Amino acid sequence: MKLRITIEGKTYDVDVELVDELAVSPAPLPAATVKIASPLPPTPPIRGRRGVKQEDDGTLRSPLAAVVVAIAAAAGQRVEKGDLLMVIEAMKMETSIVAEAAGTVKAVPVAVGHAVKPGQALVEFE
Repeated sequence: MKLRITIEGKTYDVDVELVDELAVSPAPLPAATVKIASPLPPTPPIRGRRGVKQEDDGTLRSPLAAVVVAIAAAAGQRVEKGDLLMVIEAMKMETSIVAEAAGTVKAVPVAVGHAVKPGQALVEFE
């Protein structure tokens, strides 16, 4: 019997033989070797010269057009330099936005799912 199966988007044609379970004892199968790719390292945060820079008025702006996929900061929250504030995604690539300095979040004028433009305010600090 021929079967066509699809595994993770790849299609395989296989031959299957039906046998009487009582008449045939299965031979032990050799141990399978599975190669698992190591997970990708987390996306490094974009900092200062590469696009994200906290302005003098305390506003952190988007370095690119993207969609907000996660927000880890809230108004009134105290953050330290390097703390994750939010994650934005552009073309299936996630970018972590982190605090450039210690401070208190004044406002987060975006929400998860919002599309943001380059230069749009993401986080405002007091």
